[in-house]
Amino acid sequence: MKKILTTTCCIILSWQVYGVIVDDKTKTAAQAHKAEQEAQLAKFKLDNQLAFKSYRDAFRDGLAEYKGRVEQVWGYADVSTNSKWVHYSDDLSEKLVIDYENNAIGLQRSANQSLPETKQFIEDALKQKIGDKSVAESLGIDIVDIDQIAEQLISDANLAASAEFIRSNIDDLKKLNPNCNFNQLNSVCENRKKNVHTLKK
Repeated sequence: MKKILTTTCCIILSWQVYGVIVDDKTKTAAQAHKAEQEAQLAKFKLDNQLAFKSYRDAFRDGLAEYKGRVEQVWGYADVSTNSKWVHYSDDLSEKLVIDYENNAIGLQRSANQSLPETKQFIEDALKQKIGDKSVAESLGIDIVDIDQIAEQLISDANLAASAEFIRSNIDDLKKLNPNCNFNQLNSVCENRKKNVHTLKK
């Protein structure tokens, strides 16, 4: 009986020692695995931060280059904001500005384009998708009304160009006719210069 007890005690003690050794090995393996996971996570975060910085820098450089090209044509760079969408033609000679706060569209041209080209530019811009809606849909414009809106914008742009021509030559006109009241004409020219077509709500 003493021998059985001694053997049992030895087995129990060896089992406990083995258990401690296994527990230590398991803890060591778990710690190593945890350290490896943390290292991989740190590398992943660093890689993503570097990729984002590279993207941000490329975006800023591209935007600066684009603004520079726009400024060469327009003298200033009008770009989109949270409440305004600005769309330029490929050659930057025409610009469509949609002001969402005031529910208005404006067309400006820096050079005379043919009417079909200008009309096509407006129609393409209004049909362009932003998210799941077209620009026209975001303004509450029916696709069938785009043609009419384009024609109205072209008409407004032509009037604005004429008004700007008159306004820029007002001093010469005053010399030709000093008795004329040019304040009213100047006011009309300023209003046409804005060249904004307000949409019905």
